[in-house]
Amino acid sequence: MKRIVGLLAIMALVAPATLADDLYPPPWDRYGPTSTYAHWKFDSEPDDPLNIAPEEGYNPFGVCLIEVPAAGIYDEWWNTYQGRQGVWYIDYYDWMQIRCDNYPEPQPLKIIYLQITWWPEDNGDRPRPKVWGVPPEVGNFDLVHEEQLADGWMYGRWYQTIEPNPDHEWIDIWSEGGGSTDYLYIDQIVIDTICLGVCPGDSNCDNEISWRDIDFFVAAMNDNVAAWEAMFLPGTPSCSFANNDVNGDGTVNWRDIDPFVALMNTTCP
Repeated sequence: MKRIVGLLAIMALVAPATLADDLYPPPWDRYGPTSTYAHWKFDSEPDDPLNIAPEEGYNPFGVCLIEVPAAGIYDEWWNTYQGRQGVWYIDYYDWMQIRCDNYPEPQPLKIIYLQITWWPEDNGDRPRPKVWGVPPEVGNFDLVHEEQLADGWMYGRWYQTIEPNPDHEWIDIWSEGGGSTDYLYIDQIVIDTICLGVCPGDSNCDNEISWRDIDFFVAAMNDNVAAWEAMFLPGTPSCSFANNDVNGDGTVNWRDIDPFVALMNTTCP
């Protein structure tokens, strides 16, 4: 009996990591007034392989769909691979494109968090997903975290900002290597987005202006975006750098200090 109880306890600890790779949810409400959320698990073969809806999601402004830019590719879905149920195969000439509709009113900042679980075919270089945003001003997504899971699959989290937000964007995913042997099996994709206004003085993105913002505000002095972003490592900012421009003149410098002090112990609108 003790062995059975012990086995059940071990299974309870292992199961979440192997069944749901939503490992690092974003630091905001997924179901908020300006947020979207989509989670693809590929557990079953899609009815329409050219327009794949997420198994879980929230988007009151439209849809998030995987639009595969080719026809007749039902064989891209695999029932099982490397111990996982339902995966999407991408070879060196294939890709997938995800369209996400946005909050319709222009906001100063949109943030995108993207989580992908994949198995790279081991041909020496073990390629990872390459993530690119369209329209062109979105550009390359930054890989901010990567780890190998207990069952051998790889997990990564990407981050990108758009200022201001468009009404929609496309996110392209393909194999990083681009060679004839660089291909991936994708098990899960999670996309979270949020469109944000500006909250002057909230330098640490916690929706309050307090002593906790001081170090972040100092790091941002003289428009030092890199130093400010580094304050959030190993995470990423969940608000706009424009929060540091407290006097609204387009530059973060000593002129923002007095307005910043005046906002102490207040909250964002």
